[in-house]
Amino acid sequence: MASLIEDLIGVLEEETGCYNLLLEVANNKKDVIINGDLPGLQELTKQEQDKHH
Repeated sequence: MASLIEDLIGVLEEETGCYNLLLEVANNKKDVIINGDLPGLQELTKQEQDKHH
């Protein structure tokens, strides 16, 4: 039983890391959009696309 709980904790910690990364990306995008930085937005989008492939 303790092993299952440890596994669950590990999975939840990994998931938390993923959500923190998504939050960081969203905040960066928000700042770029607010500043009207189209080249910056294109670069962020390109980086996202590269990470998914």
